[in-house]
Amino acid sequence: MRLKVKSGDHGLTCRVSVNRYDPLASGSPADPRAFMEKDWSPENWDANVGAGFDAAKFSNEKLIRFPDGYPARMADMDFRLGDSNSGYGHAKVVLSLRGDHFGLITCGLASDSLEQTTRMWAPLADQAERVVSSFVLDEP
Repeated sequence: MRLKVKSGDHGLTCRVSVNRYDPLASGSPADPRAFMEKDWSPENWDANVGAGFDAAKFSNEKLIRFPDGYPARMADMDFRLGDSNSGYGHAKVVLSLRGDHFGLITCGLASDSLEQTTRMWAPLADQAERVVSSFVLDEP
């Protein structure tokens, strides 16, 4: 699902993806809730989210709880568009595992320069965090 959140002349593009994953597959956590609450490491961002981008850096990582109390991980992500100097982006990202569901929520923006992206992001940061932390995955 893709949402466009307008705010003045600029807006956020938000995406919500929920997919099935095999909790019995090699490398899958035995207890997804404990993994999100206690066993998470910064390298998990690179492996689970960053692999989809040419360059992604994560910061401000923290444990959050969805409105129903289920744990998820939230971070800021700086990323590059394409493999050259074609664009810069910033997004708030939330990742969740629940039963056999994998959820990823991103809410961000992109522009031609790092400075422009930073300037555009500042007034939208709180709004992005409210959006990405408001979703709930179905019970397994």
